Amino acid sequence: MTDGELIAALAKAGIDSDLLVAVASRMRRKAPKEIVPTDEETALFERLWAVRQQFVRRAGDPKKRALIKFVQQIRAKPATFEEVEFGIRCEYGAKKDRPELYAQMETFMSQRRWDTYDYAAYAKALAAKSANVVNINSAQPVTRSKFGLEWDRQQARKQAAE
Repeated sequence: MTDGELIAALAKAGIDSDLLVAVASRMRRKAPKEIVPTDEETALFERLWAVRQQFVRRAGDPKKRALIKFVQQIRAKPATFEEVEFGIRCEYGAKKDRPELYAQMETFMSQRRWDTYDYAAYAKALAAKSANVVNINSAQPVTRSKFGLEWDRQQARKQAAE
């Protein structure tokens, strides 16, 4: 029996119209489908939660509801771990002196606050910066100055004496 058929049957039975309106409105407000996060989504959220814990540890912060909001947002519009992590670091790192301004993780996730920070520009700047860095572990030998060589010798002598 559908909801409409049930309302029609109750109306035929002579139920008060106010009661019918209340029943109909309650039927419209059915509970949403239960969201069950996958193992991958849960693992990703746990990593994000750990990043956030570096900045704030709030006793009343509901982790399960934040996970559900995170899963809803990621399924609606996918985002990478790096984007969300960058958003967390920007959001909570900027307010580290004022912990009363921290939003709960559930709010952060439901409002997709990581989208307010420009991760693409950050990634581009990071790539440009890393292109200018010389890899120490490259195949080319690293030449040390006389000072560096003398320093290494002195450190080796100190360790041998101990």
